[in-house]
Amino acid sequence: MKATSYEITNERHSVRAASRLSLKVLRFASDRSLIDYLQRVIGYILTGTTSEQCLFILIGDGANGKSTFVNVINKLLGDYSKAASSQTLVAKVSSSIGDDLVDLVSARLISVSETEAGEALAEAKIKQMTGGDVLKGRPLYGSWLEFSIIGKIFLATNSLPQINNTDHGIWRRIQAIPFNRTFSAEEQDKDLGVKLTAELPGILNWAIQGCLEWQHQGLNPPQVVLDQVSAYKTEMDSIAQFVEQECSLAAEAKYPASRLYEDYRHYCQAIGRKPQSTNAFKKALEKFPNVYQHRTSSGMQWHGIQPVIHL
Repeated sequence: MKATSYEITNERHSVRAASRLSLKVLRFASDRSLIDYLQRVIGYILTGTTSEQCLFILIGDGANGKSTFVNVINKLLGDYSKAASSQTLVAKVSSSIGDDLVDLVSARLISVSETEAGEALAEAKIKQMTGGDVLKGRPLYGSWLEFSIIGKIFLATNSLPQINNTDHGIWRRIQAIPFNRTFSAEEQDKDLGVKLTAELPGILNWAIQGCLEWQHQGLNPPQVVLDQVSAYKTEMDSIAQFVEQECSLAAEAKYPASRLYEDYRHYCQAIGRKPQSTNAFKKALEKFPNVYQHRTSSGMQWHGIQPVIHL
């Protein structure tokens, strides 16, 4: 792999470049804590470790600086940045590891653009990719080999991909970064990318400072990122949505357990979601106050919950 070569410039140049980057590329972030967080993220990306075990999702509609930001970081890393198809992260019938991951070996940044609306993430695969697991795969017409992914994944998208599970194992990896501002035609600088290319040495200094900050405090995501992840998780919780939209909670309510799960499955089918397992469904419902299962002569029955009748 060809190394990217820069002159490490003095601190004054670094501050000027960081200021330009903040003003021009990071204008979407009115929150200073978000800008500081992104500096730590880019600093972490410079390293060869995956200790944070994160998937970074950059979310927002068009004309918000998302693509410009990613393109600048891609240029900064040079050959240490690689692009991957969105299909690398999307759940498919076949889960085999092939040349899509083999091609990403040694990359420090893996850029993925835009999943289609309604597509679900390949959660087990993402856990392997972000967790530093030893994988086995082969390039097209090549021999099998073992490798680990050290690249940090940036998924830049307008619509959040589906995450079907609610377990901690996948959600602790999600860092959802909001790009909420939309720039008007008058505010957009069509030559911004070219202009910032000239500032790459100073931007590298900015990133190195971010790496030092990351080593000092970790990623330490700000509240705006934590809130985005929380909202994302709520949106993806099909069981909670089913209870809210299709059920009533009452102490006197009773309903056969198998029928309630079947109702939930039909609900998921109607909204285009993959249903959780019966065990996950049971555990989720039992977190609601006074909702529990009881064995009767006719089978397991839920107490405290029942479907609502839609007129």
